[in-house]
Amino acid sequence: MAQTSPWLSSSPVTASPEGAIDPIVPVACHAPSGLDGGGCSTPRATFGPAGGGPGDRRHPLAWLVYLGLSGQRRTDEILAKPQIQCLRCASLVITPCSVGRWVRRVATCIVVLVLMGPIWPDLQAVQQHTEIALQIDRLLTSGKVAEADSVTRQYLAGKKLSPELYAEIGRVYFEHDLWQQASELLRKSLQGQNQNDVAHLLLGLSLAELKEFDESERELQTAVQQNPRSDMNWYFAGWRLLLRGKAEESLPYFRKAVELNPKNPNAYRALGQALAHTGSYDQAENCYMKAIQLIEREQQQTPEPYLDLAYLLLFSNQKDPAAHALEYLRTAIAIDSKMADSHYLCGKALLKLERHSEALDELLIASRLNPKDGRPYFLLAQVYDRLGKPQQAREARQTFSKLSQRRSADAPGMGGDAGP
Repeated sequence: MAQTSPWLSSSPVTASPEGAIDPIVPVACHAPSGLDGGGCSTPRATFGPAGGGPGDRRHPLAWLVYLGLSGQRRTDEILAKPQIQCLRCASLVITPCSVGRWVRRVATCIVVLVLMGPIWPDLQAVQQHTEIALQIDRLLTSGKVAEADSVTRQYLAGKKLSPELYAEIGRVYFEHDLWQQASELLRKSLQGQNQNDVAHLLLGLSLAELKEFDESERELQTAVQQNPRSDMNWYFAGWRLLLRGKAEESLPYFRKAVELNPKNPNAYRALGQALAHTGSYDQAENCYMKAIQLIEREQQQTPEPYLDLAYLLLFSNQKDPAAHALEYLRTAIAIDSKMADSHYLCGKALLKLERHSEALDELLIASRLNPKDGRPYFLLAQVYDRLGKPQQAREARQTFSKLSQRRSADAPGMGGDAGP
């Protein structure tokens, strides 16, 4: 029959298969006083099916302690019961186990605690660092950037902190597109520990957004050197080179990214772009087709690979490729009708096919979806000329000229996707 401990809300003592009674291990300690006499407020932390498993950061030692209390029982039997030892007050319910068996289990616990004792402060520091990163993330998610910056400065002031903490907080700022704060924290992290390819990668991407392109390129190259097994390191290093007009140099990076992860459609798209820039149009088309095959196999609703291939086909200035391009563009629009590029390219294909009224409709949609893009107006001027509307054609050219001047003043950042 189950017994209930007065310290627990509901934690019965159950009979083991051997007939003895297993020691109670409370999942949420309600002891009136611990060993220090001050009461225990240890937060809930469970393991097994209802808990976080051995990697639960809240109680790093609890799993080992529980294994010690459980003797030589099989792991699957242990996992079947979500139980945990309260590490703060060491509350236990003594049960009628044999004295020898109980002594062996307690001895095991003591050995584990002695062995783990020297690193316990480090584990507590990891938990504290995780909590401050989560606090900053919550503030940034709420749009309280100034408050998050204040919390960060106060926490870092006058302390000798680990490079991992700087990297973790830098990552939080990076994920919220706060490039300046991210780059400063990541630099501090790398000053303490240079061997961190993820920190170099994030710093390189942040610097690109800050238009510090030379340093960005160096950081991304360092990430590749430190961890050549990461396909993302190769991909972003190549993408940085491609954006800087170094298409030929980017090719080995994209080929390596595809080799390491042949299921990444973006790597094939980037390789296709680099090949197209070097004049290898047939190979580029094969890469775009491979990207389309991957997203269709995974049933991903992603229009960009269709736009890549359509853009390439429209370079030929022939009707047959334009007709094929139009099919891919219709697919892209069916996936996402709010993408201005899809309607722009669709209008371009229809213009090549001399379907001027349809081209006019698509180009007007593109101009409404992205009023700052001058390309639709360039084509609109041609469409109006063919439709016999010289006044509208002149106005379209004037708008194209104004928008082109504004656009030339903008320098590209890192960019997130490979696209036309």
